[in-house]
Amino acid sequence: MAKYKIKDSRNTNANYSHRLGKDKVDELHTGILKLIVMEKKYLEQGYTAKKLAQDLNTDERYISAVMYLRFGMYYNTFINNHRVKDAVAILLSKKYDHLTMDEVGQMVGFSTRQAFYATFYRINKCSPYQYKLIHTAEKRAKKEAKRKEELQQKREKLIEKRKAEREKLKAALKEKARKIKEREKKKQAKLRAIEAEKLAKAKKRELLRLKKQQQREKEKELKKQMTIRRREFQRQMKEKHPESEKEKAIRESKEHAHLVEMARMKAIEIRQTCRARAMAKLEQKKEAEN
Repeated sequence: MAKYKIKDSRNTNANYSHRLGKDKVDELHTGILKLIVMEKKYLEQGYTAKKLAQDLNTDERYISAVMYLRFGMYYNTFINNHRVKDAVAILLSKKYDHLTMDEVGQMVGFSTRQAFYATFYRINKCSPYQYKLIHTAEKRAKKEAKRKEELQQKREKLIEKRKAEREKLKAALKEKARKIKEREKKKQAKLRAIEAEKLAKAKKRELLRLKKQQQREKEKELKKQMTIRRREFQRQMKEKHPESEKEKAIRESKEHAHLVEMARMKAIEIRQTCRARAMAKLEQKKEAEN
């Protein structure tokens, strides 16, 4: 302690504490917290109790009294504790590794190197540089231990992962074989169903063809009978009423027109039959491709 010329703090109460009422003490206490803790005025070099009193529009002696009553310490001790706390955070931060100890002290509000070292030694029992070396080594050791632990955990996880992957691969191969077998069964069933459907369609087409053929034969027979009846009727009418040359010509003309119409109808029927056969063949071809 003699190295940094540290003096023991006085533990006497503020002389003016009895002059302050509770409301005034609370008001000053709130103001001190706002300026010092929240706004971090302690980072300003030379921010004394006098300046704090000016900012709070009060007497410096009242500041000392409230500091002792509410915080149990005097002003300099209070702000220096906050400065050292910030200095510790800076010393342990990689972001500020490039700073010297003097620069750290100035950054947290100390105006001189001696004041920074003396206050830091009083609180932490070592210099800032020693503190950084000790805690950096501890931090490095903890980091190395954590790294080894994480590496071991990664190895264990990798072993478990590979084991799980092997089990998963076996299960996947087994499932794949089962699916292939099931797919083959479905394929065979589908082929049988397609074959049965084809046979059913062929049978249906054959029945439809036979039905149409029978219908055509019936229509043909009916037309034949009607033609025979018409001719028989015409013959009977001729015998009863012999026709003139003019009527004969009209009749022959009508018969010719009737024959032409019959031929046209027959041609249409043949075309429809050919078209139906072509459509049936095309359908059979599509079914075969599917």
